[in-house]
Amino acid sequence: MNATHAFDRLADDVIEQCNAVLQRIQQVLPLPAVDITISSDTSDPNMLSGIVGTVFTHSRIEIFLNTEHQNIAALIREELPRTIAHEIHHVVRAQSGCSDETLFDTLVTEGLACAFEALVMSDDNAEFFDAFRSDSNPQSWRLLLQKFNPDLDSTVFDYPLYFGGKDEGHYPNRAGYWVGYNLVQSHFSANGGNAATHVAIKASDLRATI
Repeated sequence: MNATHAFDRLADDVIEQCNAVLQRIQQVLPLPAVDITISSDTSDPNMLSGIVGTVFTHSRIEIFLNTEHQNIAALIREELPRTIAHEIHHVVRAQSGCSDETLFDTLVTEGLACAFEALVMSDDNAEFFDAFRSDSNPQSWRLLLQKFNPDLDSTVFDYPLYFGGKDEGHYPNRAGYWVGYNLVQSHFSANGGNAATHVAIKASDLRATI
């Protein structure tokens, strides 16, 4: 969407990165029937990363990009492809019949999407999880999971608290993503496969990983 002409100087780069990542995704997962809308948003002070993606419906992905971000070129080159991969995995998972009703369901779904990013981009989400990887305890994610335990089966939980750094004195920013990512990677290590082959896995199948 370019009604404000915010993408006039960026459109070629955006289209190039979109096409490139869609080709990479198609190599490991059939592309779903979905429209992707990319809009400029320079007004949200909470969008610190400069980009936010969401599955608006099972056939539409919305991505908001801060076109005035100081590192807009890097954002388009590095974070836009990741966001597209992440949200497409959500769509494919939802279209397969999986739904998120509990905190544990959501940990699995977000963990799978993060793992899919890593698969498509051929890396390990290093920058996204930098703060956690600096911890000397490689099992720190299990300690966080233990803290989550009272709410794992809750259908009413505070998403920003677990995933968005709402209260970093309680849980660090992106804690839920980190726990979910390690949860699914542990399952892959024990059972084989990856985020593409397990896109439709039931969250309950990962309970043994806890």
